[in-house]
Amino acid sequence: GRMSIIYTIERQNEIINNFKSLLKDADNFPRDKNPTDYKIFWTALRSEGSNLLGLTHHLLSILETEKVDVINE
Repeated sequence: GRMSIIYTIERQNEIINNFKSLLKDADNFPRDKNPTDYKIFWTALRSEGSNLLGLTHHLLSILETEKVDVINE
């Protein structure tokens, strides 16, 4: 099987806070700026979005395992 990635509490918070910061920067992006300047958000989303998706899948798998354990007890 695939090696399980361990998400420490610190890493979880870092991923969430980085994504939150990216959303805030995107919200505050000046409307009159050149639309091609959105590239910084596209690049950041590829990284931060990917991290957040990985964490989400990890947490969902834990919930799924817990649910199975509860049902089997």
